Amino acid sequence: MPVLHRLISTAEWGEAKRIKAIFPSDLDVKSGFVHLSTPSQSSETVKRYFSPEVMPLILEIDVEQLGDALKWEYVPSRGQEMPHLYRDLRFSDVLGVRSVEFVNDGVSFGSLMLVDDA
Repeated sequence: MPVLHRLISTAEWGEAKRIKAIFPSDLDVKSGFVHLSTPSQSSETVKRYFSPEVMPLILEIDVEQLGDALKWEYVPSRGQEMPHLYRDLRFSDVLGVRSVEFVNDGVSFGSLMLVDDA
């Protein structure tokens, strides 16, 4: 099953689990869409937008759930197309969660945890 990634902080995930909803980031609101990444783009996204203190997590999202609201658009600062979601990201879209660890000049991702276990 093809997946996309949504990067959020540990605190944001805690709140999302509590209320069963995922709020858009300030950047999402400003842009008018939810920013997603492919698995191969996620390392760069983490390095650009997150610090270790935020303790980011990766939400794995089922591409098939997103339908026509998913658009691939060229992002000049990345030099490639990125996935943008033109609807709210629903809690039910999340297949699982991965931890993110900052190591040397890169990042590594933990094993996939089920939503209820994360």
